[in-house]
Amino acid sequence: ITRGMKDFDLALDENFGAELVNPRVVPLYESTGFLDKRHDYGGWCIEQDAGRVVGLLAGHTYFAYQNAYYLQIFRNAAYWAMKRDIPRG
Repeated sequence: ITRGMKDFDLALDENFGAELVNPRVVPLYESTGFLDKRHDYGGWCIEQDAGRVVGLLAGHTYFAYQNAYYLQIFRNAAYWAMKRDIPRG
């Protein structure tokens, strides 16, 4: 989902993070809060039985959805969850 992507910054927002407790969960990206400097996993995925699940925690404002890099993660995650080839480029 995030293979080959560069690091990027999002506009100001709260830093939401996930506590990954299942050893089969794959972290997708990490985030650090601008104000609180808290470092968290901001995205994850897991394949279990016949299903795939992706969690993306971009915050609660619209800024992430104006960022081309975040939208690429979002699109790639949808393809991956549907078990379709992720378009490159």
